[in-house]
Amino acid sequence: MWRFLFFALLLTSCLERPNTVRVVSQQFLPVNYSQSFTLASNDSEFQVNYLLANDTQYGPVFKKARLPKRIVVLSSVFAGFIEALNASHCIIGVDRIAYYSHPDLINAFKKQQIVELGEESQLNEQLLYDLKPDLIVSSSALLKQTALMERCKQANIPILVCDNYLEQEPLARAEWIKVFGCVLGKTQAANNLFDTVAFNYNALKQQNQLLNIKPKVLTDALYSDAWNVPGGKSYTAQLIEDAGGEYIFKAFNQRFSYAFNLEKVITLASDADIWINMNRYASKQALLAADSRYQVFKAFQSGQLFNNHKRELPSGANDFWETGPVRPDWVLNDLTWIMAHPNISTDKLFFYQKLE
Repeated sequence: MWRFLFFALLLTSCLERPNTVRVVSQQFLPVNYSQSFTLASNDSEFQVNYLLANDTQYGPVFKKARLPKRIVVLSSVFAGFIEALNASHCIIGVDRIAYYSHPDLINAFKKQQIVELGEESQLNEQLLYDLKPDLIVSSSALLKQTALMERCKQANIPILVCDNYLEQEPLARAEWIKVFGCVLGKTQAANNLFDTVAFNYNALKQQNQLLNIKPKVLTDALYSDAWNVPGGKSYTAQLIEDAGGEYIFKAFNQRFSYAFNLEKVITLASDADIWINMNRYASKQALLAADSRYQVFKAFQSGQLFNNHKRELPSGANDFWETGPVRPDWVLNDLTWIMAHPNISTDKLFFYQKLE
């Protein structure tokens, strides 16, 4: 109830300002975890609104009788939400097909039913306009291209911004499925799916809170000369904690990543029990070939190395980044097994694989 009143107050304050965009007169649909969006709805239309710095920024309005059927997505993350609602047939354009792992999209591309448009910063605009999409789904980075935004406006191509990566709570990130449910006319299916995800996730989380022994967990690896460590309040740190682990860098209690050198990581984390998410390394030998100093880590010596590349394709596309944000319960299930049973067979894991 407090959430409805809070958003109602925001809406009232914004309506009093001059030159505001049209606002759907409505009720707010339930949003329980995300702090980034609201969904306003009435009988004929709905609107996505974004919450920025405790204020409301009004997003696109969609007529329920004319929902998008031809969609361009500029990240595999956005495709993952659409795929989860069995609507991948609506995708007609992507940035680079090599980033996508869903077989339906790959097959559609081979049949020339999906077009590559290039990165957000280098879109092939002519191809985009020729496609005549009903909707583009992108991050807010696309909004900085003011000339492109103006041309899309003139062409009546709405932009749906999905910055779910800014959410640090796994269930908040997954709750964006409700936005896609509205866009695709699958509100009930989206709500049902999210309810299942939240139930599974919270059940595992509560179970893991009862554990007395929490293994210390190290993440990532060197990239060039920097070891980018997720902060102690990050999405990754939250998943580790909810899985029953102790994130070894939890004292660095920000959401952003910290760039450390290898020597500092060795000093702070050489005694970690488990090591996960080490970039694209697929074997212990590959780690050693990159830097022999990796062998000083306790997790390396004991063989407790797990990477999220089990569902990675030869192209480099990784379903961990496509389906994982939609199904954090599956990610948490993998990590729960890894924390509690470090000698587990990879066969029991969905996204993760033990490095040999």
